[in-house]
Amino acid sequence: RFGTAALISLIGAVPTLAADKYAANEVTSDTAENVGTDLGEAVNTVMADYLSIPPTISVNQGAVVMIRVDADLAFY
Repeated sequence: RFGTAALISLIGAVPTLAADKYAANEVTSDTAENVGTDLGEAVNTVMADYLSIPPTISVNQGAVVMIRVDADLAFY
């Protein structure tokens, strides 16, 4: 869940950094800031559903658990 928060922050920060780079050109700077704001809000809305998913299983602490994955996993 912390990775999701970091991703949302990164998505919002990239256009802001671009706006700082092109600060001399006001139109480009404003556009980059607006894109960053809109993109951040869109990702926030989508991720809110993801973050509200409750735990799907409960296991006693110290219990032995075996997991068999039925699909390929991609770690980023």
